[in-house]
Amino acid sequence: MGILLAEKGFAIPRKEKVVDMNERGKPKSDPVFDGWLNHHLSRLYGPIVDEPIPDTLLRLLEEKLR
Repeated sequence: MGILLAEKGFAIPRKEKVVDMNERGKPKSDPVFDGWLNHHLSRLYGPIVDEPIPDTLLRLLEEKLR
């Protein structure tokens, strides 16, 4: 049907998604999704993030910052 309307000169209506923007012009985040993502990322990577950083790596980082 859309093709027939276009052939007759009618514009095909498009479904445009409306996105709320924050004050910096970026899409607002969904708090429900953010909570879900934080929960699952913490479960996956929390134990790894809690591990101590090896001394050799700390030394390399300190040297680079000087």
